[in-house]
Amino acid sequence: MASFSPGSGSTGRRPRSCVLIGWLQLNRRNRMIRLLFVLLVACLPPAVATAADRLFVRPLKWVIPFPAGGAGDMMARTLAPDLSAAIDVPVLIENQGGAQGAIASATVARAKPDGHTILLGFLGSMAQNPWAYNNIGYDPLTDLEHVTLLSAQPLLIASGPKLGVTTLQEMVALARSRSKAAPISYASTSLNSRLTGVLVSQAIGATMMDVAYKGGGPALNDVLGGHVEMMYVAPATVLGPVRDGKLRGLAVTGPTRLPALPDVPTVAEAGFPALESVSWYSIAAPKGTPAKFQERLAAEFAKILTRPEIKEKLRAAGFEALTSSPTETVRYVRAEHARWGKIVQSSGISKE
Repeated sequence: MASFSPGSGSTGRRPRSCVLIGWLQLNRRNRMIRLLFVLLVACLPPAVATAADRLFVRPLKWVIPFPAGGAGDMMARTLAPDLSAAIDVPVLIENQGGAQGAIASATVARAKPDGHTILLGFLGSMAQNPWAYNNIGYDPLTDLEHVTLLSAQPLLIASGPKLGVTTLQEMVALARSRSKAAPISYASTSLNSRLTGVLVSQAIGATMMDVAYKGGGPALNDVLGGHVEMMYVAPATVLGPVRDGKLRGLAVTGPTRLPALPDVPTVAEAGFPALESVSWYSIAAPKGTPAKFQERLAAEFAKILTRPEIKEKLRAAGFEALTSSPTETVRYVRAEHARWGKIVQSSGISKE
């Protein structure tokens, strides 16, 4: 029997036939390994199989322009768990209240546009601040991407016992009958409620006096106590006094009646459609955030906000869920920015 050991005078090399057979066997094994790998990946759950292609790769920071515990903060915390599950990363809420949302908005405007920082935008910070304040630290139209709308909340036009009216029509008639030296007074607790007062004054052709408050509690107490005659307020914050008859709901500024206050008409039903206005919330991101992140976030929020249990939670707090694409959101924000600019400029309000 032939021997191929080095000591037998051989070169120590295998015959070509043995090398070819070995190569074929190795190649067959490689093909089998590749096939098994493909089958294994196909059997994995989608989240594991696509881990390398995951869009969000670290926690998403969601900056909220309100202190913890407020209505906007509550809404964000309602949506955050479902958003986290949808994009498969933690959603970290960071509250940065103050300056009518300017602090939080400027923070996000300066953030890296990598898709992992978003802002809870709202009417005041996106469409009203630029017209009312100097040096807010950001331009909502050029420094931010507008991703999607989240919800809308009308204001309640409410009168205290001192005013002595029961309908919006009676309030308008009384305001028109008053002299400029003794206008109807209204309590405002935010830029939006202040500007809503301006909108009402312009629409009905009567002078009204703004009495500014730093908090909703003191404002409500003064209206109930007769020190101020009426207020423009988020409905959810005064449901108790309205239901008890201490505060009179004259109308809501949204397009539909509120389930929580079914007997209170809309401004359109009361004969004043020009007073229609809602305080809305949105998602914004740093300018330059890639479109794929914006589109993904808009799609995921749309899925969340159409779930019945989420819609009911928001409705109970006075919000109506909204959805929109990035393109639709940009169009809406620009229209609101222009609308409130005209209202502020025609009112004669000076920038602060």
